[in-house]
Amino acid sequence: MKSGLIRYNLFKTRKKFNPLSLFNANKNLTYEDFVNFLHSRNVEPPSVDYFNKVKSAFDLESKTKETTVKENQAENVVDEIEKVKDDEQTQIKEPVKTKSKRKKKNEKPVDNKTDTAEWIISLRKTLRIWYN
Repeated sequence: MKSGLIRYNLFKTRKKFNPLSLFNANKNLTYEDFVNFLHSRNVEPPSVDYFNKVKSAFDLESKTKETTVKENQAENVVDEIEKVKDDEQTQIKEPVKTKSKRKKKNEKPVDNKTDTAEWIISLRKTLRIWYN
């Protein structure tokens, strides 16, 4: 181990490093490229076995993604075909026009002055009853 190099596990937890992100960026990543990447960051590289495990996990993940994408595309095509068949079977109905209703006019215009005046008069009457 060279002096000044950080252990890989410590680097991985502190920097939240995911080795799969390197494989996403470069699918043909070799162990030498991986070691050079870690040395540039002053990190002690893990063993070749670890690298091979990560690479095999990436390969499995990429294959499952490809198969799920293909399955999803097939399902989408089937859904589109079913929608077209449903559209052909149903007849398009013209929307029924509704009559617009006329707004009613207020019979009495709202007058805030008269409302407040009536309120003041009723208040005076109630106060007279209390004080008399």
